[in-house]
Amino acid sequence: MSTHRVAWHHFQLDVPQEWEVVGYGLQDAEGQMLLSDQTGEQLQILWKKLRRSPDLENRMEQWARRKALELNVVFKKLTVVEASGWKVALAEGLPTLAVRFNAETKAILTAVFSLPARQKLTDAGVLKLLRSFGDNAGEERVWAAFGLDVTLPKAWSLERVEPLPAAQSFHFVRKRRETLSVRRYGMLDLLLATESEAQFFARLKGRRFLIRTEQVCHDFLGGVETLLSYSATGTRLLDLFRKPISGRAWLWREPGVPRLFIWDEWLRQTAPEPKPAGTIRWT
Repeated sequence: MSTHRVAWHHFQLDVPQEWEVVGYGLQDAEGQMLLSDQTGEQLQILWKKLRRSPDLENRMEQWARRKALELNVVFKKLTVVEASGWKVALAEGLPTLAVRFNAETKAILTAVFSLPARQKLTDAGVLKLLRSFGDNAGEERVWAAFGLDVTLPKAWSLERVEPLPAAQSFHFVRKRRETLSVRRYGMLDLLLATESEAQFFARLKGRRFLIRTEQVCHDFLGGVETLLSYSATGTRLLDLFRKPISGRAWLWREPGVPRLFIWDEWLRQTAPEPKPAGTIRWT
């Protein structure tokens, strides 16, 4: 079974290739993500930060009894097994529930595999998927969904996601009005029919920004890239007393695939770093 990585607040998992993210939360303290395929919902992942350590098995028991009443199923025995730190509840006729708690971050993760997902994967397949878990609460955070797979320092917070059919993007913020965005575009025969990649980027940014330089660099993000530098056409009075803020963008095409990627940084720095602030992985 081919898989792809999904990574969000507090988790990384390898899920079946046909499962797609159809719902997501942006807040670190509490939220959920929903994955589906063409037949319907397959997996729901929920996260929440708690004040104290929970009784996981008691939570699982209560959940199973409520779900049995909801589905009009006779509740029998709840079997709990472990898989790479997950406690997994297996009960006849019910979806599969898995929970884990990170004592350091105080975050509880709950994964609910729908009945169709449990039937297709089998219990062995569900456990295998859970064993692919990776923590996502370290000094670097991974954000992987919608065809993008990005690793950034934890100081960058995910602010906005745009999962359009031919244009996907993640937008991050850091203190002092610093921003970073990663964009992926398809349908390049239409997108770049009458202009270059640099001209497209200039149009994307708008008249508020002035593109200053253009050069070619190699292998920072995925091959031969075009590096653009830009600045705002106006300056706020407060900015005169801070480090200068300016933008750089790396533009490149995915090898062998008609897609354009743009890594766009708007940072305060006296001397720009030679490389981007993070990394990207081909999906």
